[in-house]
Amino acid sequence: MENAGELLPILKLVEDDEIDHEYLKKVIFHCQQYQTGQNLILNKGEGQKEASLLTERELEILQLVKTGYKNGEIGKTLNIATVTVEKALSNIYRKLNVKGRTEAVKKLEKVL
Repeated sequence: MENAGELLPILKLVEDDEIDHEYLKKVIFHCQQYQTGQNLILNKGEGQKEASLLTERELEILQLVKTGYKNGEIGKTLNIATVTVEKALSNIYRKLNVKGRTEAVKKLEKVL
């Protein structure tokens, strides 16, 4: 995954070709996750402290929220129960001191 930054644009180009779209979505998602993790390590700035409080799973969930996934879709993608997603989102909001999805995503984007 260390080449995720280079692979991501290529994968997005082939996304429209005839391949297993669900598998490709998962590969793209994991490349984005890797890139997000790298950015959190490399970047310093506003919001960095809050983002470092999040677990890897919470960052995964927040990345899916950012891409527009609903709680049930997040659960299916990560093979976890919807109630687990809801609990994780509650923890994310508390850790980031925000009131909802939009605010949490905006705070995440500050560090990316």
